[in-house]
Amino acid sequence: MSSSGVFDDALIKHLWSTDELRAIFNDANRVQKWYDFEAALALEQAELAIIPRAAAQEIAAKSKISNVDVEAIAAEVAATDDRGPGGAPLLEIELGAQLAVAFGEQQLAALELDGARRAYDQAEEILREAPAPALPDARFLALQGAALTAQLARAFGRAADRLRSIVRLASTHAAPRDELEARMALGHMLTQLGKHDEAMRHLDLARALAKECAGVDERMLAAQSAALAALHGKSYGRALERAYEALKLAGLEKRDLIAYVAAVSLIAEIHLVRESPSEAYLALVYAAASVKQRLGPHATLLLDAQIEELKRSMGPARFEAMCEEIMRAREARKRPRPT
Repeated sequence: MSSSGVFDDALIKHLWSTDELRAIFNDANRVQKWYDFEAALALEQAELAIIPRAAAQEIAAKSKISNVDVEAIAAEVAATDDRGPGGAPLLEIELGAQLAVAFGEQQLAALELDGARRAYDQAEEILREAPAPALPDARFLALQGAALTAQLARAFGRAADRLRSIVRLASTHAAPRDELEARMALGHMLTQLGKHDEAMRHLDLARALAKECAGVDERMLAAQSAALAALHGKSYGRALERAYEALKLAGLEKRDLIAYVAAVSLIAEIHLVRESPSEAYLALVYAAASVKQRLGPHATLLLDAQIEELKRSMGPARFEAMCEEIMRAREARKRPRPT
């Protein structure tokens, strides 16, 4: 007979605890609660169109303690004594980072962007205590949260830096589909920043990876890459044609919000290059209305950030004047023509 302490010692455990408390604080229940959290997070991310609904449902269905061997996990943890350069155990570093990421997700859900940014910065700082190849999953979650927070805060350069780090991590420590999605996200962000050559390079690499991944529509990536090439060559009509093709292929019925927003962003940028800010504004506003109708108001955050960025770049006075002109033109179209 063996025990690890007074709480599970067969002779004296009744002095320190009860069967009811042990049922709550035992390993199996603790791990199941962790799974319950992950399942709830996945389902909420599906509602926000961050991940596909089918993937969220699969995560929820498999988040059961019966699917893992707790004793085997415990034995593996006990046999592992990996430590970071500062001497902290990797398990301790990983748990600290996961707590920071969880707080960041909570802050992000409440749109407390400053709090979310600080939480994800803390997660990245904690992970610097571990050797670079270690804890790739924790690093991925911290970088992904930091990138999304930066996008919503309109810190697009910071978002691109985090996405570049995700691509480097995914290319060496992830499945082809993870690398594909990372390169797509980076290509879309670089498009918004006007870094067309780098964007095309990542989208073309994503197209190559798409051949290894089932269920990925390579045509959308091809259309977006062709639109960028046309924009780079100042063939604006051709660029708009291919960008609208990418938008159609990314359709909201697929619930691929990131691809849809990327196509709309490209359309808006082409209009801005052609010095038609009103057309860019209308493209963003109409897209936001479609997203709101299909996916709910929470899903318009990325488009709302771009509208705010357009307002900032134009200046409030010019932006308001443009909106008034659009409203006057709309009202004029509604009036009956004289016979």
